[in-house]
Amino acid sequence: MTRFEAVDSTALVEPIDLNTLAPDVLIALLRTQAANHKAEVAVLMARIAELERRLGLDSSNSGKPPSSDGLAKPPRTRSLRERSGRKSGCRATAKLAGQRHVGWPVWSAEGRA
Repeated sequence: MTRFEAVDSTALVEPIDLNTLAPDVLIALLRTQAANHKAEVAVLMARIAELERRLGLDSSNSGKPPSSDGLAKPPRTRSLRERSGRKSGCRATAKLAGQRHVGWPVWSAEGRA
């Protein structure tokens, strides 16, 4: 049996008339079937995990060449930084640039006035 081969639960118990069995034998039979089903589920869950792992592989996290990824590009990751709420590219002193011009400075002979 291979690593991911499913267990055939129908081959483990042959069909019989359950009404002819004693209650303790019936309980033992049902417990055996439950254990077999539990083992089968564990094998199938391992197979699903392996298939999901293989499905998530691409050239960035495996040894495959980039040409095997196909034509679809992976989605770009957006920045994880949160926005500050301020406008972009605006300095606090830039607000003064739009104020009215009040005139040229007055120069004296000694220097600035």
